[in-house]
Amino acid sequence: MSEWKEVVLSEISNIIAGYAFKGDDFSESGDELVIKIKDIQEPFVDTKGAAKVNFKNYSYEKLEKFKVKRGDFLVAMTGATIGKVGRYIDDGHAYINQRVAKFEPKTNIEKDFLYYVTQDPEFKKTYT
Repeated sequence: MSEWKEVVLSEISNIIAGYAFKGDDFSESGDELVIKIKDIQEPFVDTKGAAKVNFKNYSYEKLEKFKVKRGDFLVAMTGATIGKVGRYIDDGHAYINQRVAKFEPKTNIEKDFLYYVTQDPEFKKTYT
């Protein structure tokens, strides 16, 4: 049986910080959902009140790395909720706003395992 190896989070996962969408581009009739810190309601991301952005001023191709899909998980990067982690469970996609980051596990790292590590109270105590 192998022993557990302690590693730094950045060794096993890329952490992608969100995009700074312009405030003027947010609207009720926007084209795409954008996840903000307030939408991270551990252990999930709640999109019921998520903001929308009009994408006419943006390139889908350039924003691809900020796209989230079912099973991705996000973390709040600032404020009183720093360190809150939520899994995106909607079937559609969304984009992450500034001060929100997503984890992208590196090769040979199971996404579910990484998510559950971030839910452990010891992880939260150490990194928040």
